[in-house]
Amino acid sequence: MAPDWRRIGRLLIALLITGICGFVGLLIGVLYGTTATRVIERPAAHRVPPRPDATPLSVAMIYDVVHGLHPEHGAAWHRAVERRARPLVDGAPAEGPVPPDALDAHDDLAVALDRLGRTAEALAIMDRKAARVARTWPEPPPARAVDDPDGLPPLSPARRAWYRTLANRGTVRIHHALGRLMAHPSDAEARAQVEAGLADVRRSIAINPGAHFGRERWQAYAVAGILAALEDPLWFAERDLIGQRHDGGPLDRHGGVASALPTDAELAAGLDPPGRARARERVPRYPPDEAWAEAVGHPGDPVPFDEPALAIIGMWLYGGGPNPHFAFSLGRLMQRVEQPYVAWAAYARALEMAERLGPARAYVVPFVEREMKALAETLGQTADELRSAYEDERARGRAFRAAQAEFEAGLADPLAPGALDPFFADREPIRTPPGQADRAFVKTSGLNDRWTLLAFVLWFAALGAWLAGGRLRARRA
Repeated sequence: MAPDWRRIGRLLIALLITGICGFVGLLIGVLYGTTATRVIERPAAHRVPPRPDATPLSVAMIYDVVHGLHPEHGAAWHRAVERRARPLVDGAPAEGPVPPDALDAHDDLAVALDRLGRTAEALAIMDRKAARVARTWPEPPPARAVDDPDGLPPLSPARRAWYRTLANRGTVRIHHALGRLMAHPSDAEARAQVEAGLADVRRSIAINPGAHFGRERWQAYAVAGILAALEDPLWFAERDLIGQRHDGGPLDRHGGVASALPTDAELAAGLDPPGRARARERVPRYPPDEAWAEAVGHPGDPVPFDEPALAIIGMWLYGGGPNPHFAFSLGRLMQRVEQPYVAWAAYARALEMAERLGPARAYVVPFVEREMKALAETLGQTADELRSAYEDERARGRAFRAAQAEFEAGLADPLAPGALDPFFADREPIRTPPGQADRAFVKTSGLNDRWTLLAFVLWFAALGAWLAGGRLRARRA
């Protein structure tokens, strides 16, 4: 049977009309996309933690730390820890293996003594623990040479015991001697103690590289930086404790297209590794100072700002407490991600502790005072107005912590389960909830919305098919 060329021709004409109309739809969609924009709201990239089990950063956390708006155990709590731990430490067997609970009691006791300012006693406890651990496992386990700490298996008893021993002994050694060394840089005994503490911390990182979400790495960087600064009086004239140059500019807060950022629902449900990687690539980064990276052993890669921020918060709350270098570094980070009030407050906190800056005071204080003035102009407020708001928040934090310490002192056993529940139940939460500073508002063009473009193409193609069908029907009639 011969082909019906007339019918085939009509079909081709219909397809041509449909295609032309679809192309016109694409052109109109592109024109719409170049003029129509919308704002997409997502969690900021730093709300995606580096690891699934890590705590994500919020700007509110930094606000609370610099203002002192956080719970904090008082001396009565730490004395209670001492009373509970000391019998286990003193009663540990003189020979052979030490039970795990007694080994852990050494760490608890040392941390409590450190918090009470009795660092020499704390160091003696950790030296005693190291000797007892060595009776069972004579040498620390070898380093874990892995790229992804998430993939590490659970710690063996030997690895856990040596990791905790070295990490806590190193921290106590640093707390015991660093202040003295900064006040007297020529103190050879203090320097030796700090260097030994730094070596302990680095060995603990090698044994357990995934611990505390990288906090101990930044502890090591901070201590190594201070040691370098004591050798170079101009060290802090150009950079801070975490390798930010003083002349560093703003960091991109939004980090590119919104499609790389998860929705709130996706973030709450948990991201798969590719989704986490896409979001983490959008975290604002700063290039570390080359001299700093070489001196402290940092690889020199761009630093996601939330990683040192979380480490500083951890060291501030659970380590050595407030520190002017930490406050200054937080101020620089907040200034660079366009959080002017939090930056101003962090700088104000650094000035409160300026006498502890050591040789850096001559460079940090003028820089901070100049930046605080510029930040006040940005905020459109006077220095007195900012100071008043800052002092009100500082007073609120001091009152909360004093009340907590008083409540703990009145308890027969502050460590009993639920002992502090009545204190927190009767008060408004002291911590600030995350706010708009932790959101990304990304203006996106319609060109980025492939579904809108597809709708234009399909709608005009359907219109073309209808017109072509009508034309063919008319010709048949």
